[in-house]
Amino acid sequence: MLKDNVTLSVVDKVSAQIIGDTYHYQFEHVPPGTYQVIAGTDLDNDGRVCETGEACGTYLMPTFVRTVVVDGNNDSTGIDFETSFDNVINANMNQTPATLPDQLLY
Repeated sequence: MLKDNVTLSVVDKVSAQIIGDTYHYQFEHVPPGTYQVIAGTDLDNDGRVCETGEACGTYLMPTFVRTVVVDGNNDSTGIDFETSFDNVINANMNQTPATLPDQLLY
């Protein structure tokens, strides 16, 4: 899921494709801006990811959200991160406001 870092609105969502033991994803035609990249499962099909018992992860660290700046001039690659079933997304004084699990509505 790609979220605007200012409005926290979902800009795009894609399904990951598994190749070997790794999931791959790609967002296309992303306008310039600052974004959060979040991945998770929605096991209970309630439209929310990263709830209790669901896999969750964010770029760069699984425990807090780091932003990605898209300038429109280059492709952003290497936005890799892990997901797990015990991640909790936390606020950190050196980052943007936290996106809490119950706010990850897509």
